[in-house]
Amino acid sequence: MSKNRFCIKSKIKQTIRNIIFLAVFFSSHATAASPILMQERTALFEKRHYQSLTGFASMDYYLLEPQNYDPAKKYPLVVTLHGASGHSWGAYALADPNMRQRYPAFVLVPHAPKISGWGVEAYTDLAANPSDHVVKIIHKLEKEFSIDKNKIYLTGYSMGGFGTFDMVAQNPDLFAASAPLCGGGDPREVSKVLETPMWFFHGTQDRNIPVDKSRSFVKAIKDAGGKKVFYTELPNSQHNIWTEVYASSNFWDWMFSQSK
Repeated sequence: MSKNRFCIKSKIKQTIRNIIFLAVFFSSHATAASPILMQERTALFEKRHYQSLTGFASMDYYLLEPQNYDPAKKYPLVVTLHGASGHSWGAYALADPNMRQRYPAFVLVPHAPKISGWGVEAYTDLAANPSDHVVKIIHKLEKEFSIDKNKIYLTGYSMGGFGTFDMVAQNPDLFAASAPLCGGGDPREVSKVLETPMWFFHGTQDRNIPVDKSRSFVKAIKDAGGKKVFYTELPNSQHNIWTEVYASSNFWDWMFSQSK
C-alpha cells in the first residue's frame, strides 16, 4: 500500500471518529438541555413507572410527598397535567418550599411524551387513553399512601387543559375540584361535569387556543344547569397564563378548600 493511500485511509478513519464524537457530544448535551417537567425542582420528585396489566402500555410519573409525611394523617392529592411542551408549572409552583408548608399535599405529575393529547388513543391496551392510566395511578397511590379521597384535585394547561376537562368528564365522581387553563373539551360531555367545581382560565389574546373555547364551554355548562363553574379571563394575556395563575394564592386557596 502506498504512503498516500495509507494517509487517505487514516484521514477517513479520523474523520469518521470525529463525526461520531460530535454526534455523541451534541446528543448528550441536547438531552441535558432538554426541558424537564419541574425545572430545577424536578429533583424533589420521585420518578416512578407505571406498567399496565397487559404490559402493552407504560407511563412514567413523578410524585412529591408532603413534607414530614405522617401516615396517620390524610393528605390531599393534586394531579397536574402538563402541556405539549412537557413542563408542569402547576407542580413546579407546589414544589416551592413555602407552598409545601402552606399546602401539605401529594403532587402527582404523569408524563405523557410523544402524544398529541391526554384523551387520544395513544396506547394499545385494555385502556386506550393516557388519562385512563392516570386514574389507575391515582388508585394505586391511594392504596400506598394516606390520601384523602375527598380531596383529589386536577389541573392542567393547554394540552393538559383539554385533558383536565376530559378526565373529569370520564370520572365525574373522582375529583373534588378541577381547573382547566387555556384548554377546552367536547361539548357533548358537558352534562358529566356539572357536579364538579371547575375554574376555567384563559388569556384574551391567546393565539394558540382561542379564548372562545373556554367561553363557549363555560356557557354550555351554565346553560345545562351547572352552578359550580367559575371563569376568569386574563386581559391582554396570551397562551402562557399558567405562570400567573399558578402563582396565585387565591387560586390554590380555592382549590384546597374544596371537598367532596
